[in-house]
Amino acid sequence: MEMKQNNIPSNNYEINKNKSEEYQDWLSKELPKHNGLIIQFMTSKKYQYSLGESVQGIEVKYDMKLAKTNNLFIETYEKRRHENHTFIESGILRKDNTIIYGIGDYKILYLFSKKLLLHIYSKYQNMNNSFLSNNNWVIFEKEGKPIMSASKTSIGFLLNTENMPDWIYIDKVIFSC
Repeated sequence: MEMKQNNIPSNNYEINKNKSEEYQDWLSKELPKHNGLIIQFMTSKKYQYSLGESVQGIEVKYDMKLAKTNNLFIETYEKRRHENHTFIESGILRKDNTIIYGIGDYKILYLFSKKLLLHIYSKYQNMNNSFLSNNNWVIFEKEGKPIMSASKTSIGFLLNTENMPDWIYIDKVIFSC
């Protein structure tokens, strides 16, 4: 890991990774108070790759732009550095023990069935135009190109929380912080 003086991470990947890990720690503390859910996160690469993001099969993502955009970014591919040419499957496409996919911020967390998110993504992959044109809550492309993170290291799709139907998520946890 590249480090600047005072052990401050020097690249965007490491900064976002640190923020995401802090969010997971915070969720471990707050979720039991709000809905009784206890998540034991796996933080080492060894256990993340052999088991998954958590013992319970719950993957959680911190969406830093949620409050500003009202969109949830559902990741499907990633690369560690902008300069890399190859993306690998990640997020909902990663093959691990994940059954619940959580995404949110310090105010709200949405919990989804990974299978349902994969089903929605498969509709896009199969170009099911009736599905795509009959909703205003899922966005797969902008100007004919896949949705990418600002750092250009992740590809995914957006779920608009203002228009998203209630049936799509399992639970919505609102934090009073």
